[in-house]
This record gives sequence, structure tokens and C-alpha cells, in this order.
Amino acid sequence: MAADGTRGLLGRLLRLLWAALPRARFLVWLDGGYATPETFNFLGAEPRLDDLVAMAKNAALQRHVESAMQVARAQREAMARPRTSTPTFVTPPARGATIAGS
Repeated sequence: MAADGTRGLLGRLLRLLWAALPRARFLVWLDGGYATPETFNFLGAEPRLDDLVAMAKNAALQRHVESAMQVARAQREAMARPRTSTPTFVTPPARGATIAGS
């Protein structure tokens, strides 16, 4: 199996990298063959590590998450802002100006 030895190799490599670059944050990008619960637990336990795992489509999983994905897509669309070609600036009040009602 592709995942055999992954955690040991990654652990040794990360220790060397962090020794050389102590403030660094790393991204580990794995193929789906490495997607095991043990690997996910290892990656999730490292605070300065992000991970991407390329997994093949799974029809059963897609059916299971479709309603949640519809909600997420709707939320993303609701948050989208129209793009403008020029920025909008607000002019601050002049120094010493008073605000009406104060």
C-alpha cells in the first residue's frame, strides 16, 4: 500500500525542515493512495502543516454531501461582490470638522 511508511518519512523530513526553518509553515500535497485515517490524523496533529489530498471522485460520498455543498455554494454566491475596475475611496472629514448631531 502506498501509505506504508508515509508518516515516518514525513515526520523525519518535517523535523529536518523545521530545524532549518523554525518559523516555516509547510503544505503537504498527497495522492489519494496516501489517504488513510492514520495519515489524516498525523497531518491534522501538526500545527504548522497544511495538507491537500487528491482523491478520486466517489459517487456515494458525493450523494452524501450534495445538500451541504448546495448550501456552501449558495453562501459563496451570496458573499460574492461585484468587481469594479476602479477602487472606491471615502474622503475623511477635514481636520477640526465637527460631526452633525454631536
